[in-house]
Amino acid sequence: MPQRKNINKFAPFLFTGILLLLSTITILTKCLGDLDEIWNYTFSRGIAMGYKPYIDYPLVQMPAYALIMSIPLFISRTLISYRVFEILLLTTFSLTCHLLVSKITEKFYKYLIPVITVLVVGGNMTYNFGMLFMVLLLVYIHINGKPNTKTYFLIGVIAFMSIMFRQTSGSILAIFEIIYMLITTKESHFKKIFFYLLGGSIPCFLLLAYLLYNKSFFEFWDNCFFSLFTFGQSNGHLWINAVIVGKILLILFSVVLCITYFKKTKNPLYIYLLVVTLIVFSISLPILDTVHISYATAFCLITIVYCIGNYEPPFSKVFQVTLIAIFALAIVVYGAINLAGKDIIDHGELNHIPTDVTLEMYEEINAYNHIFNEAGFPTDIISESKVIFYIADGTFSGPDNFCNMENPVDYLMDLPKNTVIVISETYLSDNWQNSAPIYDYIITNYKKIDSYYGYGYYLKTT
Repeated sequence: MPQRKNINKFAPFLFTGILLLLSTITILTKCLGDLDEIWNYTFSRGIAMGYKPYIDYPLVQMPAYALIMSIPLFISRTLISYRVFEILLLTTFSLTCHLLVSKITEKFYKYLIPVITVLVVGGNMTYNFGMLFMVLLLVYIHINGKPNTKTYFLIGVIAFMSIMFRQTSGSILAIFEIIYMLITTKESHFKKIFFYLLGGSIPCFLLLAYLLYNKSFFEFWDNCFFSLFTFGQSNGHLWINAVIVGKILLILFSVVLCITYFKKTKNPLYIYLLVVTLIVFSISLPILDTVHISYATAFCLITIVYCIGNYEPPFSKVFQVTLIAIFALAIVVYGAINLAGKDIIDHGELNHIPTDVTLEMYEEINAYNHIFNEAGFPTDIISESKVIFYIADGTFSGPDNFCNMENPVDYLMDLPKNTVIVISETYLSDNWQNSAPIYDYIITNYKKIDSYYGYGYYLKTT
């Protein structure tokens, strides 16, 4: 018995170490080239270099994630330091999952779900992850907190903070939170609304102060709200494959469970989890792919556990441990596959990052572009991976923003004469988001003067 007590005493530390290890494997073994990661790194990198979002480079997302992730870059402006910070966030997130599920059930799910979330979410650390983290904290409060002024205040802070990560889904969540509070609690409506909005005013005030300090208030609205109509129309995409169908069925299963258990118990938390699951699913719109739907997949596991977590699992303890080990092993195998046959970069900001492509192309094209620049022919790279050229060169540029433009060709029209456009010869097939009007206009109206490493050089002559 004393030995068992010692094991239980150190179990939380051991499990934290396991989650930290799994998070490290998941993130550090990713190869260079994940555009979501490299774009988000660029946004935070720009802040660390003194550039202002919305003014110096376009940003359709809210600034919270870029600002938070810029913190390690003020210490060391490298992708590896950015990833180390991601590891800490992912570990904290998975531990929060563990604490939440532990409040729901003492079954083995409290160990299984955190491990699965590392596997499902770990490769998709973007501003959507920040939104998901806020949702997780809100669910924890609703399950464990008591309805009082402190709770309303804290819910307001977190709900409005979710808007600071994702303006669309976050706004829906903030509105739903106040509706849910008004319906399910008996205190004075005025008191609930007052303390909720008081808490919500804190992230709003911080955002306003940041925008006013940077003198980017009007540019923020243009980028983050008005341009979303163009972004949604031009950036929507739908993939249908077995993985996505399976994830959608899992999410629907959690919805059906919530409806079923609400009918049986009349517990409003089932409706809360149902609606929040759908709100998290909205993260996958307008781009429904395996990456964007992963957030709803991770969250619906919490919903399912809340519904059935207290039922005795229909398999033995040995099988339960084996199942957890299988998911943990899957992360290790995932990391090993990622590293197999890969080189480790030894270059500036990208030092220590695995890669399956050589940086030689980026370095050679940068050197060739410098020749044009020095001769009075300024170059402009148009590519979904253009930011890698600038990172490799130690300079800065935000990603292309053509999805946000009603008429992307206007960008080319505004370029000065003698500008040389550097664009991939396979631009349209490189990424589905690449702009066909941009490519067609360049090859039709610009003079091709060279080709280098698979990139065409087109001169603007008028």
